[in-house]
Amino acid sequence: MPRALIEEADAWAAANNTVRSEAIRRLVERGLTVRTKAKQPTPNHAARAKELARKAIDNMSDATAPPAADGNKVILFDSDHLCCSTSLQEPWVWTSFTRGLNPLFMDPYDGAFPVDEAPRDPHDPRWEQIRVAMGYTLTFANRLNLVAMRPRGDLASTGYCLANPVAQGAEYLVYLPTGGSVTVDLSGSSGTLTVEWLIPSTGQTSAGATTTGGGARSFTAPTSGDAVLYVHQ
Repeated sequence: MPRALIEEADAWAAANNTVRSEAIRRLVERGLTVRTKAKQPTPNHAARAKELARKAIDNMSDATAPPAADGNKVILFDSDHLCCSTSLQEPWVWTSFTRGLNPLFMDPYDGAFPVDEAPRDPHDPRWEQIRVAMGYTLTFANRLNLVAMRPRGDLASTGYCLANPVAQGAEYLVYLPTGGSVTVDLSGSSGTLTVEWLIPSTGQTSAGATTTGGGARSFTAPTSGDAVLYVHQ
């Protein structure tokens, strides 16, 4: 895809509080439904075009929007196969983890062994941010009842959520790529739930006001930038 078109898609994504692949998906579908003087595609052709667009977008190297795992197999989301993606930064760790994937970071070569590729600086700050983020996700993985949790992007307005939405012992781990506010559907749970925040860029943690299950609840990150919300009993 031409760089200019990618930049336009990124700008549209930022304006609509979403990620690149979802922005492209929406724009493609919008283009297929806009009426013009040209001959309109038949419903079958339009549906086929949307499906082809979906598959093409899902196969793009936009690491910030990996497809959610469906539970049929363990998915090791290895950065070695995303090395050319400009999206391979700290958010990749969180979007992968909250969609049920297992992010693996292949550290750049240190030059000790010759490889046929452009040199990569192992001290690049973005690599360190990824390493730190993986440490944070490991901490959550050890805290969560991970075996009972599933990718439930439908429960959070950001689309990034691991959840065990049961009446008692519920847990919801939600990622906010751009910070701000998020709505989480807690209707599957009851009683009082504890709210915690993590700011990945600084490692700052804070407690939010407690909330209750039984419906959709809105939460606002304590600072700007991406944030992680943990709601649990």
